[in-house]
Amino acid sequence: MSAFRKRAYCAGVLFAAGLGLQSAGCAQSSIAPSSNGASASGATAAMTGGTWQLQRVAQTGADPVTVAQPDHFTLQFVDASRLSIRADCNQAAGGYTLNGSTLSVGNLATTLAACASAPFDSEYLQVLGGESTATVTDASLVLSSPRGTLQFAR
Repeated sequence: MSAFRKRAYCAGVLFAAGLGLQSAGCAQSSIAPSSNGASASGATAAMTGGTWQLQRVAQTGADPVTVAQPDHFTLQFVDASRLSIRADCNQAAGGYTLNGSTLSVGNLATTLAACASAPFDSEYLQVLGGESTATVTDASLVLSSPRGTLQFAR
C-alpha cells in the first residue's frame, strides 16, 4: 500500500472508530509530556482547558494572514499527550509532548477532503507539525517555529 493510501486508510479507520480503536498497521505511539518541573505541567494545564481558534498565521517568508473563520481552524489539547485539530473540512489527531516551552507535535492522522480553503488547511497543519516554542496565557496561545507562527485565542 502506498504511503498516501495508507495515510488515507489510517485516517479513515481512526475517525470511523471514533479515535478509540486503531488498526494494527496504523498504530501510533503515544508519548507522554515531560514532567520537568512546574513549567511544563503548568503550561499543559493552561493549554488543555478548551478549544483554541486560529486567529493569524505567519508562514516564514510570507505575509501574515488573518483567518476569516477561526472556528474552522481549531486546536484542542485533549489530555496531556493527545491533540485534536480541525483544519476547515478536515480533522486531524495525534500526539504531542511539552518540555518547558517546547511543544513537539508528532505525526497526525488526517482526513484528506478537498476543502474550499485549500491549500490553507494543509499549510496550517504543516506549520503546526514538529517543534514550536509555545507562549500561553489564559486567552492566547502562540506557537513559533522556523516554519512560521500560529496565533490562537479561546
